[in-house]
Amino acid sequence: MLKRFLPLLFVIFATLAVVFLFLVFRGGDEAADGPSAGGRLPETPGVPVVAADGVPEFRVASEADYLRALEALGTSPEDIEAWARSRGFPPATFTAAAGVPLERPYRRYEEERLRPLAEAGDRWAMQFLAAKLARSRPLEAAHWYREAALRGSVYAAGELGDLYGDMGRALAQDRTPAWEEAETDAVKAMALEEGPLDAAALAWVLAAETEAALPPGALSRARASYTGESAGVKQACEQAARILADLAAERERRWLAAVARRPPPFSVQLPPEETSGYCEGDTLPPPDWSGCETVRLVSPTGSVTAYRCRSAG
Repeated sequence: MLKRFLPLLFVIFATLAVVFLFLVFRGGDEAADGPSAGGRLPETPGVPVVAADGVPEFRVASEADYLRALEALGTSPEDIEAWARSRGFPPATFTAAAGVPLERPYRRYEEERLRPLAEAGDRWAMQFLAAKLARSRPLEAAHWYREAALRGSVYAAGELGDLYGDMGRALAQDRTPAWEEAETDAVKAMALEEGPLDAAALAWVLAAETEAALPPGALSRARASYTGESAGVKQACEQAARILADLAAERERRWLAAVARRPPPFSVQLPPEETSGYCEGDTLPPPDWSGCETVRLVSPTGSVTAYRCRSAG
């Protein structure tokens, strides 16, 4: 259920709904026993109660309660949105009136205006150019998404995964009317060389989630096509590890900034049943949780562990 709402983390204020929806709709044994602090809710919204295990617990029975908890922890929706933009997630608009500090109206630019900006290293232009090219020239779109991913865009890496998935489905269904003939041949050759494109799709999504220190499934439900296919998931996990290593090496070679695997300023931990079936053990590098404070959000239906990371960046 939570996966349906997690993509909203990257739109301003939508994070406020995620935890509330999770707590409202989540059931299970934990709800029956109540919170860990003596089976009762914390008394006052926004004021934590320290549980028996030493973890501060916040009462969250509404979106307003969640806002109070964020405020008490010293963070804000603006902090979360700033983190999202730093990872390449485009806000809903790019207007100054919305408080978005981006100087160009990328959404209104055509290819001719975006291309020179992308070639000059503009990460936002790369992403919007790739989106415009995806339907007719997917390989060039993949190039620009990868270039943006090299510059730290988690969003671009996830979009590249979705693009690989679209290419794989188009080839499987023989439905490529918008592609040029040479493009179709090149995609087929790539699929033969790199292996199944749906595996590459999942690999890029997993790589994106790892770089953003997000749980599996946060950016996409790409694994849905792998239900019951553990060999395919293992292949994708191993490929994701190679992608991360290749990105790191390429950044170093080109003197591009390294990407710290730091979680958002406020991050919710998914229960094991939501993250099981992805990558085993230490296949992918762990996030950097240093400087993060563990807290617990409690509602009448259950509780969830979360982290306030003060040095996210």
